[in-house]
Amino acid sequence: MPSGKASDIRSQSGVSYVETDGVRTPLSLSGTLPTSQLVPSISNGLYGLVTTHTVEAQAAGNTGRGVTACVADTGLDTNHPDLAPNLVDTYDVFSNTSGLHATDVYALGVQRTETHATHVSGIVLGANNGLGIVGVAPGAKLKEARVLKTQADGTVSGETSEVMAGVLWLAQHGCQVINMSLGGGDRSQAEAALY
Repeated sequence: MPSGKASDIRSQSGVSYVETDGVRTPLSLSGTLPTSQLVPSISNGLYGLVTTHTVEAQAAGNTGRGVTACVADTGLDTNHPDLAPNLVDTYDVFSNTSGLHATDVYALGVQRTETHATHVSGIVLGANNGLGIVGVAPGAKLKEARVLKTQADGTVSGETSEVMAGVLWLAQHGCQVINMSLGGGDRSQAEAALY
């Protein structure tokens, strides 16, 4: 909107602030998870499970059972064998739909571009099932919101207002901690207000 219009809105009673709707992107994209379960070691991509003593915590029975992990990110492979056993609910801010498969990358036709949420969710709670990887909390349940989408030019991003709409949905559905592995240069008052 023109800057004069923003000033008019900013001066109205009840308006706390008006700001640019910044663009957010996944911090990194990766390929799909492996098809046979990797054993965490210092020499593979699961070194974090070793260095943070997660392997020992899991061996002591701390698997995240009874916890719901929440992720705001891209679409998700809702049928992935490492995620499907723990998936509880999803929400797509772009279509305003929820349900077990509302953010499914195959149903949305974005399986090649929107791999980030599957990757992140696998790290958080990949099931201990002999496939792919085992996550930090393989006994936890997952709620996920699609807040980044494939744009016409093939990039993946979402605006701050879209991210915050997904965060709000997750919070309204019992999430107290929400993983957002997102980047973007603009500082946002809307995001800071939720911290």
